[in-house]
Amino acid sequence: QTLTDSDVQLLMQIHDSLLMQVRTELCPAIFPVILDLMRVEIPYPDPLVIPLELKWSASNWGSMQKWNPGQ
Repeated sequence: QTLTDSDVQLLMQIHDSLLMQVRTELCPAIFPVILDLMRVEIPYPDPLVIPLELKWSASNWGSMQKWNPGQ
């Protein structure tokens, strides 16, 4: 799975948080790819999976909400 610069623009990274810009019409297809690429599994006998959440807004950073695939 790859993303191109025309698909996603990384605007800022703070620790383990990323702020990206994506064209609204691409969000349903790109969000699952972003989550898959960011998934980290630590290979312990009982694997540890670092939790993820994706927030988004169609208008501005102040109105971001958790993304639900069914929306």
